[in-house]
Amino acid sequence: MKRIRWGTILYALILAVLLMLAGWQLFTFLGLWTHRGNASFASSEGGIVQELDQQAGILRPMRIYASSGEREGRSSLVDDQTGHYERLYEASWQFMREVLSYGEETKILPKEEVTTEGALCRYEYALSLDARTVGERTGWLYTGNFSFQEIWMVPAQSVRENAYVYLVDQEEGQVLKIASPGVQWQDEVNTKLLEAVGEICSALGEKYLDASYVFAGVFGRSFYFRDQGEPQTKILWDFTLEEFSRENSEKIAARFFDDSGLMRGKSYQESAWIFTDDRCTVRIQDNGMIDYVKTPVDAREDRISVDAAYDAAFAFLQQDLSHDEYPLGTYLCGIEETEEGYIFYWNYKADDLPVIPGEAFLEENGMKASIQIEVQNGEVYRYDRWRIQQNRNLYRPWVISEGAVEALDRFAEYEKEGWEKLDMVCLLEENGTAAFYWRLSVSGVNCYERVRE
Repeated sequence: MKRIRWGTILYALILAVLLMLAGWQLFTFLGLWTHRGNASFASSEGGIVQELDQQAGILRPMRIYASSGEREGRSSLVDDQTGHYERLYEASWQFMREVLSYGEETKILPKEEVTTEGALCRYEYALSLDARTVGERTGWLYTGNFSFQEIWMVPAQSVRENAYVYLVDQEEGQVLKIASPGVQWQDEVNTKLLEAVGEICSALGEKYLDASYVFAGVFGRSFYFRDQGEPQTKILWDFTLEEFSRENSEKIAARFFDDSGLMRGKSYQESAWIFTDDRCTVRIQDNGMIDYVKTPVDAREDRISVDAAYDAAFAFLQQDLSHDEYPLGTYLCGIEETEEGYIFYWNYKADDLPVIPGEAFLEENGMKASIQIEVQNGEVYRYDRWRIQQNRNLYRPWVISEGAVEALDRFAEYEKEGWEKLDMVCLLEENGTAAFYWRLSVSGVNCYERVRE
């Protein structure tokens, strides 16, 4: 009997190990299926990417696309969790700074007159920026007013060509073209960007389509969706928060005080712990919200630029995010000018997808985005952040068989109202999960429909 019992236990253990190995192999296979050709899977947290984000400041892109020009209308989305991203970001940022330092010719053109037949790197933003912010960050001199939502970097591909930077206003259909005779075909910054774009498009296959080519006359502006000849895999996740208690709240609040031993006025009020000292007040709510308010002072300084205010806000945000065990990425989604300074709005992103909080949560907390930072007199005056942690234990690939074209067919009823943008996002639901949705912006109003497996 003992032999039979031990044999059964050993058989069960071996079977369990084999099932675990089979599950891991399936997960690895699905990951390779989606990320085939990527230089690495590791996210570049800190290091070069963080340094580049600091250098780029307000010009830090939400997304980066690369196009070799060999397949008309196609671009590769360069995911910020792959090794390709770091190289392209560095090469494109150096290229842009060099071109603008020699930028002698500027011209505003209708977008339909601009052709980019060769290699191209695009920065995409979730808001409109002003050309003067480019000058503040790079030293480029431009006194006019021009808003843009994308930056195109076009390296020279022969001795007869110039290198260009385009600021693209998709909303008005205009492009500010900046030519740079000082950057030649064989210059290091030019060849480095050419090589990075070529390698990425070769590895990733230029799977993303530019809708202005595919549906010319229907879509008045460019946006991208995946040319899905094969199913796409995404990793499902949810968000979690540690237990709400005085000890945990005090630990979080201590980040914002010069000396945690000086915290006074520790009190519990309306599902939140409140901590104060002479310099600031910090409120930690049970729903994950952090509210930081600096004690007002009488000192008045000259008004700083939006770029300098962004640097102060971004440094404050990065300091707080550094305490998260699994920090999500972020992207700037709004800027508001006030009498005293500026308010900056960020949302999270995961796997290069925007993470959108529900409207009910935003309204309940008086928020416009997951993160809001107000800067006055060069310092962060108010900081509001919905602190969410990505639960990395919930690894389960979700195979998305529906492509963007099928999604467009289901949104066909909105065609007469004017299509503006189709995007896949993670929509945060009340139960703590982040489900995948198609988001379509129609006449400035967002419509959501769940992505089909």
